[in-house]
Amino acid sequence: MIKITKQEKQFMIQYYQANRDFLNNISLFYLSFGISVTAIILSIIALFSSAGFNVITTTISIALAILIIPLLCWCGNEAKKNITNAKKVNAQLQKKLFELYPEYKNKYH
Repeated sequence: MIKITKQEKQFMIQYYQANRDFLNNISLFYLSFGISVTAIILSIIALFSSAGFNVITTTISIALAILIIPLLCWCGNEAKKNITNAKKVNAQLQKKLFELYPEYKNKYH
């Protein structure tokens, strides 16, 4: 059986922290991407509607509005999935941290 040293366990804790931070950053990117694309589409709708409401501008506005809903749902679902995975990584991080430093368990719990 291979014995894992304290330095290797510390490295794994840092690795878990990096994974958790990466997942949080990616979820924030998804949310900001969804919001920015929605803002661009809404500005295009406003541009078309400023020319006056007729059949063409109304059709284009409805088509662009239909694009917004799936985009926001997709970005929201991806962000929620990444945040859930980040919570799981954080739980693994705490488990490893308490294995390495048992004195922290009484301090934080």
